[in-house]
Amino acid sequence: MKRLAKATLVNALILFSIGGVAAFLFSTGMVEPRFVTSYWFGITSQSGLTLIVSAGIAAVGGAIEGARLSSLKINTLPRNRSAFEITLRALTPVLLAAILIQFVSFFSLSRFSPGAADTPNFALLFVFLLILIFHLLLGFNLGLRIHPALAIPIALTASYMWLGASWGVNFYPLRYMAGLILVDCCRIYEQLDASSVYTALIFNGIGAVASFLFAARRIRGRGNANLLMGIAAGLLATTAALASTNAASALGPLPVTNRDRSSMRCLNALSEGHALSKVYEFNTLERSLSPYICFFDGQDPRGEFDTALRSTWHRLSDLGFDPPKLIVGTNQQNDQQQVGVVATPVSTPEEVAYSLVADIVGQPAICDQDSDRDWANREFTYRALINFLLTASSSPNYELSGFSPSLSEIERANYRNLEDASQVFLQTDYLDQESRGWLMLAKQSVQSCGVPPPVMP
Repeated sequence: MKRLAKATLVNALILFSIGGVAAFLFSTGMVEPRFVTSYWFGITSQSGLTLIVSAGIAAVGGAIEGARLSSLKINTLPRNRSAFEITLRALTPVLLAAILIQFVSFFSLSRFSPGAADTPNFALLFVFLLILIFHLLLGFNLGLRIHPALAIPIALTASYMWLGASWGVNFYPLRYMAGLILVDCCRIYEQLDASSVYTALIFNGIGAVASFLFAARRIRGRGNANLLMGIAAGLLATTAALASTNAASALGPLPVTNRDRSSMRCLNALSEGHALSKVYEFNTLERSLSPYICFFDGQDPRGEFDTALRSTWHRLSDLGFDPPKLIVGTNQQNDQQQVGVVATPVSTPEEVAYSLVADIVGQPAICDQDSDRDWANREFTYRALINFLLTASSSPNYELSGFSPSLSEIERANYRNLEDASQVFLQTDYLDQESRGWLMLAKQSVQSCGVPPPVMP
């Protein structure tokens, strides 16, 4: 048995060496900083990207150890240890190797944590652990039952396909059962839908128990109790599939939702430092001469977004655009009283200011009754409107025209007078009545099918 324990340990060390390098490369080369900077929830979620490595290592290691026990004909030898003790002793080194691979990823991403106001999400880390155990036992069962020349590649392929291929299946519960989709999170204003976490937890937790019972039947050898164990394993596997499908029934293609805004900090003008209550007092907003801007802690780490948003908001007000007086750092639905802007700790002030302009205008209305020509006119009006607003709402400190959508040469010629008007407003704060009238009608035509696009001045 000492020789067996040594071989198991050597196997785990080799697998960790391979997986640890791959985990480091994944974490340093494939993670988007917008998902993790100053946000532990995002760091925790993105560390799960390495599951494609660690779960595969667990499945391969489980297959090797299962094949090793099968070669010893453990099911025919007299023994004092239970099937659980034998499984635990055989698989613990490989499981620890897989966990350490995940830790390499988590530790590599922790360099993005300065400024985070939250803590690592331990429920999500526990789900990742259950996924590793499930894949480990999947490989273990294969190793116990078929030749290692087949068991090892099948285990690796099955692990990879289950995690990766299920992500693109249109039957959404499969995505959440596998669990890799949980890494598609989170910018600082986002979080995971709790049902997505519960689905992965239920399937992989119950599935791991069922997998262990299937393995225990093989280790124990023949006996009357094995029939009951097989029935219990089958029932648990069915329960895992049905319960997790039910938990995921209300989920869409992605697990991401907006964070609860009650933890946001909302301020009026920087000089006032007046905080708005968690329940937005819209009568207070109406009396305010400047917007309330709400961010989560750590979302505006240098205080640059606030200044850029206030500058852009006042420029839009001077144009007569009447922008909402509540600006929220989240991609929420907009209305007349509030508007959401996309802002992450690695955004630039200009990107956040552009988001304010784009989100106030919104996307062009989809009008089924429009002809192709009508649609082209409405879409051109939308791009011309965005161009105008980005130029006119710029300032010496924040140049926004670089985000302007492209115009063809013909469109540019038609837009020439408006382009000149936007430049005049940028320099003098003066806007002629014809351009101001076009501006209001253009906004209405973009947002409503009942208003035709106005003629260019």
